[in-house]
Amino acid sequence: MVPPRMRFFIFIFLSIGATQLLRTSVLAGDTVDDEVNELISHSKKTQLSRSKQWLKLVHYQPTFWGGFESEVGGDEFFLSKNGRKDPELELEATLRAFFKAPHESSVQAKNPTNSKGESTTAEENKHPLCRFPARLQWLSEQLSISAEKLPKANCPLYQIYLKRLSPQSASLIFSSYFINSPASTFGHTFLRISRKDSAPGLAEKDRNELLDHGIGYAANLTTDNPVLYAIFGLAGLFQGTYTNVPYYYKVREYNDFESRDLWSYELNLSDAELEMLVSHLWELGGTSFRYYFLSKNCSYQILTALEAAAPRLHLTERLPFYVIPSSTLQILISEPGLVKKISYRPAVRVQFFHRYEHLLPSEKKIFKGAVEQRDFSSAELKALPLENQAHVLDTALDYWDFKYPANVSKENVEQAEFKQKLLIQRAIIPIQSETLKIIPQPSEEPHSGHGSRRFTLENGFEKNGGYFSSMQMRFSLHNFLDPQEGYPVGALIEFFQFKLRYQLDLKVLKVDEVGLIRLASLIPLKEFQKTISWRADLSAKTVLDHGCDHCLAYGMEGGPGVTVQPFEKSNFLTYAFLEGEMRYSPFFFTSKLRLGAGPTFGVLMAPVSSFRFLSEIGYRYVFLSPVPNVFYWNNELSLRLTSAFSGGLQASLYPTLQALGLKFSYYF
Repeated sequence: MVPPRMRFFIFIFLSIGATQLLRTSVLAGDTVDDEVNELISHSKKTQLSRSKQWLKLVHYQPTFWGGFESEVGGDEFFLSKNGRKDPELELEATLRAFFKAPHESSVQAKNPTNSKGESTTAEENKHPLCRFPARLQWLSEQLSISAEKLPKANCPLYQIYLKRLSPQSASLIFSSYFINSPASTFGHTFLRISRKDSAPGLAEKDRNELLDHGIGYAANLTTDNPVLYAIFGLAGLFQGTYTNVPYYYKVREYNDFESRDLWSYELNLSDAELEMLVSHLWELGGTSFRYYFLSKNCSYQILTALEAAAPRLHLTERLPFYVIPSSTLQILISEPGLVKKISYRPAVRVQFFHRYEHLLPSEKKIFKGAVEQRDFSSAELKALPLENQAHVLDTALDYWDFKYPANVSKENVEQAEFKQKLLIQRAIIPIQSETLKIIPQPSEEPHSGHGSRRFTLENGFEKNGGYFSSMQMRFSLHNFLDPQEGYPVGALIEFFQFKLRYQLDLKVLKVDEVGLIRLASLIPLKEFQKTISWRADLSAKTVLDHGCDHCLAYGMEGGPGVTVQPFEKSNFLTYAFLEGEMRYSPFFFTSKLRLGAGPTFGVLMAPVSSFRFLSEIGYRYVFLSPVPNVFYWNNELSLRLTSAFSGGLQASLYPTLQALGLKFSYYF
């Protein structure tokens, strides 16, 4: 038992120690507060919160009434309650949060580790030093903040992220147009972060890019209904988030499942800019945005991330009020020195047809028979030299990936089991597969295409109406008569266009057409590709028949069809559609609603790259119309004059219109 006098001395000793410890802690806290206040004062004097990179890092945009507002939707992205609308308050809150010590008691209370012994406590990873490494990097440079002055935070999850990415370079990837999916009609862009190879000195051609990481931005869809999808996408009712997956997932999704080519634009970023980009992508991965299909989409968000990492870039300021992925490629190319290299990864469909076309006639015959019989163990195949057997089996493997993309990777599925047999059979042959060398033409590069916007002036003569002039504006993207460079053959993608027509003799100005969206896909039928062509049109346009002469009717039309390419590898297509239409107009004579159906036949040819010709003839039987039989014939040719201008001639024959017009179009 401790004597009473001894207890008194122990009490005095502990009291003095506790007082001294408290005083030291307060003094230390005062020192930190003084230093933070000094940094904040300096940032205000230099107006650091108005600097371009800070505004880009927090994604601020000027508001209509003055001031700023961040485009980030998640509250967790801001350290100040008013940080969404006040860059200065957010910068001040960020500095204070960086100097705030981690809750050591919480860390010590529960300290689980991953398999590598790294701490992964939630408290540790939530510290602002861990959540906002890009802000930390930039503020440290601007305010000369040394790491020794900051509290220690290990940030295990961020370190794992950096280790997995191991960034060496960054590329912007363009996944080509896929009009069979509404979300991918205009193409798609995302980033690829190339890894540093574990083997020093490994040649670029020997790198396995599939081990890189793909970082993209996309909408989190909450509906499969196409009408709701359009409404939600236009109104910003979807959440948009960043995702980070191994690049081979992206290749599987786009190259294989959707048979889309991938174009890689390697960016010329400095080491510091690449580090900043990777850090900022980490920050964005923990929040969300409002996704707008026409403006704040994948391409826009990728460009804003690049600008946050490299404020020397001027990318988004050159965007129109709507953003097309292919247009962002043209902006990248126009930025001096930004694109270091362009590379191409062909879709699995392209790979298959390339291999098939290079088979010998005898090999093609064996291949066709084996596909029909689902048997590649025939005596004819085994009688071939081993090298030729390898060619046939390599072609078969690409064919199965092209034909059954969704099934070849599943278990207990017929197509997957058959592919496994092919792989085993191919592995027995001791000959390495030939590396495919598919070199696209410069005119196929997506950035080489014309501007997505088109302004057209037309002057001409109508048989019954005299001379006319018309003006047409299309906001995006491409039709059959536009210059082909940079766009898929046989694809028509037009969004938002209107046309005004002025009759000079009658002195009448009227709306001739208002188009919301027009899509068409002409895919030639050929061996191993029996794809149906189709087209769809949602618009208001002038009716040119005796049931309602020159009245504006609202509605839709379209249908399935077939396309034939009579001469292989020629720019000559013929097509036929069986179409239906539904139109409404208050000016219809017998009924305000009309239904029509009938065939359409057309020819599209381009004997030289600068010249295109389209001839289309059609018939409609129009129900609920006093004159049900409607024929039309439309002919149009287009000549590319420069990269931004084209001229054309159009001759139209409708029941109430016979016209000839001369056109000039400007692409921008």
